[in-house]
Amino acid sequence: MTKERTFKRPIPPSLNRVAQIGPSNHVNSPSSGTPTFHTWPFMSADPNDSASQVLICGRHNYNIKAQDEHLASMEDIVSHLELLPVIDKRLHEYYSFSQVALVPRPIVLQLITSIRIGLAAAGYIKEERADEISIHHGSRLAEDILRSSSSEVDITPDLDLEAFCALFGGANFRIETLGLLYTMAARSSLYVIGHGHDKYQDDGFIREMGWYGNLSLRLARELAPQTTDIMTWLAHENLQLTTLFEGDAMS
Repeated sequence: MTKERTFKRPIPPSLNRVAQIGPSNHVNSPSSGTPTFHTWPFMSADPNDSASQVLICGRHNYNIKAQDEHLASMEDIVSHLELLPVIDKRLHEYYSFSQVALVPRPIVLQLITSIRIGLAAAGYIKEERADEISIHHGSRLAEDILRSSSSEVDITPDLDLEAFCALFGGANFRIETLGLLYTMAARSSLYVIGHGHDKYQDDGFIREMGWYGNLSLRLARELAPQTTDIMTWLAHENLQLTTLFEGDAMS
């Protein structure tokens, strides 16, 4: 018998809409604990200034802490890739329920294909079952995604569907891609609740996918040197999911 999946990670009481956080004017000391994303220490314009040398050292220590924080979050997000077969199923269902979808169906399906091929080629898929896959070397995969998500994306007019998706999946797997799949899977699960029996239609799966999709959006905004198409689609899907959970604050 298939072992029932339980959701042990703490989930906040609600999904808060993610706003992009700008650089803070507050200087965080390297010894002040876990740094806040996008909080950069002040640096003197003169590299020969003695005070600047001290702050450069502090900035180095800060960046190590920030990278460790990003990597820890990335590893937690990546661990949910084990549900890729379920996410794949939910995304196919998504387009049967959503009559006006912002993200074109061919792009989403090609992204999933690209991700599957890329994970298998790199040896990250250890075992695949009906509802789950076993991820091998998850920490290394998180590092790869962190590296890809921090690089620029060069989109040219001559890109076809496969080439476009290769910029965000496969060997270039990025965090905004993963967040988009998670968030759309959560929205789809809300639509299919009550239709048939599926252990992944429960509230735990929906909240977990929504929460880590939300976290993916925040990380993508922190890491990427530019706003990508996938980030824009993820932000839209995140907003739609938040509205479904919390209602429209303007009404």
